Amino acid sequence: MGEAKRRGTFDERRAGSQQNATAFRMLDQGRAPHYAFILDRSATGQMALAEMKRGPEEIQARVKGSAMQLWEKSPQFAYVVIWGTWGYSGGLTIPTTNTDVLLKETLPKVMERTLEKGGLCAFMPLIDASLVDTVGSRIAQLQPAEGHNSN
Repeated sequence: MGEAKRRGTFDERRAGSQQNATAFRMLDQGRAPHYAFILDRSATGQMALAEMKRGPEEIQARVKGSAMQLWEKSPQFAYVVIWGTWGYSGGLTIPTTNTDVLLKETLPKVMERTLEKGGLCAFMPLIDASLVDTVGSRIAQLQPAEGHNSN
């Protein structure tokens, strides 16, 4: 596979860059104290998981947890969502069987936890490109424009 194909089209790279810039801006402003990594079994998800295993200790601990081990060993779970608060241990790790469950159950549960804790959540859908718009639209429906009970 060529380098350009592996990196995606210009529009895909630009969209990813803009999404990352928005997430980092929210973090810098203290508006998104929480994170949610959404992974699938695509090359994108697998590459992200490999990076997370080499990432900051906080993230490494999350991907070494029992729920992640279950996801990695159980092909019936198409997705996993790793939710937490930057700088804190713990959080939610939710293996999810399919796209419908992800959109209707898992993402609302993650948003419920975010609202309980206050602030916004920086969602990172590290999934197959064909699903990013669908998942992003659902996140946009669930995420408030401003964090409630922000710290």
